[in-house]
Amino acid sequence: MMSFKRIPTPSRRLAEWLLLLSALLPLGGYMAYSLHQAYGATEQRERERLAGQALIVERNLVRQIAATKNALDSIVEDLPAWKLANDGFKVGNRRLGVLSGALDGIRNILITDADGRVIASNKTDSIGRDLSDRLFFQTPARGNDPKTLYVAPPYVTRNGDYVMSLNRVIPGARGEFGGVVIAGVDPEYFKTLLDSTRYSPGVQVSLAHGDGVFFMMAPARVELNGKDLARPGSLFARYRSGGATEAVFSGLSSLTGEHRLIAFRTIQPAHLHMDKPLVVSVSRDTHSIFATLDQESRRDAMLFCLIALIAMVSLSVYQRRRLAYDELAQRHELARLQAESELRAHALHLEVLSARMLQHREHEKKSIAFALHEGVAQTLSALKMRVEAASLGLSTPGGGPVAGLEPMKDAIVEVRSLALSLRPSSLDDLGLSATIRWFLREYEVQHPGVQTHADISVDDAQIPQALRIIIFRMMEEVCRAFGACASIHHILLTIQAQDDRIVLMLEYDGPRVEPAGASGGDALLDASRELAILSGGRFELSTSDEGLHRVQASWLM
Repeated sequence: MMSFKRIPTPSRRLAEWLLLLSALLPLGGYMAYSLHQAYGATEQRERERLAGQALIVERNLVRQIAATKNALDSIVEDLPAWKLANDGFKVGNRRLGVLSGALDGIRNILITDADGRVIASNKTDSIGRDLSDRLFFQTPARGNDPKTLYVAPPYVTRNGDYVMSLNRVIPGARGEFGGVVIAGVDPEYFKTLLDSTRYSPGVQVSLAHGDGVFFMMAPARVELNGKDLARPGSLFARYRSGGATEAVFSGLSSLTGEHRLIAFRTIQPAHLHMDKPLVVSVSRDTHSIFATLDQESRRDAMLFCLIALIAMVSLSVYQRRRLAYDELAQRHELARLQAESELRAHALHLEVLSARMLQHREHEKKSIAFALHEGVAQTLSALKMRVEAASLGLSTPGGGPVAGLEPMKDAIVEVRSLALSLRPSSLDDLGLSATIRWFLREYEVQHPGVQTHADISVDDAQIPQALRIIIFRMMEEVCRAFGACASIHHILLTIQAQDDRIVLMLEYDGPRVEPAGASGGDALLDASRELAILSGGRFELSTSDEGLHRVQASWLM
């Protein structure tokens, strides 16, 4: 398609640019100064607000973690009693189920022995699992500090859940390592809290492990699960390396790739004895922070440049519409020429089909005339001679017996055979399915080396009345084409409904039969194709994966 390029005169281009610059230069100085002042004040206000939201998250999160720690402490205290109960930890498992239901976001609670094997759980299918190779077991096993709350990095469970665990060491009778109590928490544990601090759609609140492994974000971004935030040069790495417990940065976020204002805060209160901290970040994209200022600056600029802008837009719209009109006219002309070409090709094809249909009709008339002349007429002539001889014998005294009337029977058979070839009466009396099966039986008698099989899954009521004779004639013509090939031994006929179409399919072995248009083709198959097309259907030849050749026609129901 041709492209259109606007090329204004040099004097007009110079006048337009001078007018635009005369409006933008004074405005630019004013906007630069006012925008700088407003940007600084807005950024400072946003920094304080993000830091305040991070503090709110920390205070509430500490209470949730403390509640979970208290639950783990109670489990460690009750564990000796559960072991003495000698009931296979049934009481303990029920207690763990109650605790996991009472604590929001707690997916499972596990108790392991010193070897890392699960001995109790709120989910009985976890009992007996070996967790000795998991980091959340190995870290408490190495530390063996009963006072420490071990915070394991987020991981994917066997069921595909993304969780983070809070773990406590179970001390042995002599202070040795006796196992671990594990509380697996999922993002739902913190979802309500983090969502409540989002005061704007552009605000994102995320939580990560102190080692830099991403855990969750509000709004949820599950594709970030497990992402390493502590990569060199990232804002998270800069914050952790600085050693501060809170800070606000401005830059590209390693999570979203957007330029954001981010407030970090480390969660590791002394009374919880956490071995690793959690890091909460509250951020907002700078575009939404300064959106109001951008709108005001654009509004002021538009006020001074209104006349020039209207002129430029009007000219641009005019030229674009003219280009679109030219392109549309060209497309319409091409479409018209293509439609005419297709119409001529279609008309030529119809002429060819009409000529072939007339030839086929004359061929049928010739076949019927030949059958009448060579079959029925000859039989009737012989019958006439027999009748005359019989009459002469009866009129002569002492004449001989009347000759047999077997030729009359032969004439009746030939007439019936001819009538069946023209249109089987069973098609109207018994239906299409019965007529097809009768035809295949007769076909096997006429061609002893061929086996046929019919698979008809469509009721006659589903097939329109006018289409039944078309399907029968097509099947008849195709089978006659097969009969001329001595290498065909098996024929499978299928009639079924596919979507909104009736499909007739004949599969056969041996060499592929081609229409008369191809080299060495068959005229009967060509007539079948024309019959399908003239009746509004589709016709195609193909070969299946099993090597069977296929003739298929389909019509709308």
